[in-house]
Amino acid sequence: MRYTALRSNDPWGGFGPSRTGGCADYAVATEDLLLPKPAHLSFEEAASLLGGTLTAMALNPAAFPHQSLEGKTALVTAGLEAATSIACQVLKNVYGASEVIATGHVRAVTTVVPLDSLETIKKRCEEVLTLKGGVGKLVIKLV
Repeated sequence: MRYTALRSNDPWGGFGPSRTGGCADYAVATEDLLLPKPAHLSFEEAASLLGGTLTAMALNPAAFPHQSLEGKTALVTAGLEAATSIACQVLKNVYGASEVIATGHVRAVTTVVPLDSLETIKKRCEEVLTLKGGVGKLVIKLV
């Protein structure tokens, strides 16, 4: 694969195919396993995002490969902690979902609710589909 999106001097993070070398100065990996470091974050802040971000990025394409969510509603069940928070943001800002609904434990609501344009419902998945009139057939379950 030719290196196209990132230049060799760009700060990035990720893991190679063998999942080793995450803390190395140099590593070999395909571009799809790398994420650019956001310019506004320190290296320490960016490093803390890798676990949840990689989980969220790995789950989303598996759920809807090559599909746009433009104008659609996505329902995230079992919404807990970092991976859900990041997955919700990716669903909205990368895949273009017009509405993201997260269900989860009361403790998680304080984490997810402050995110832009998210609706958090403390109900079971079946109840949410009824409340939303069947809208939100795309369900992402983070376990």
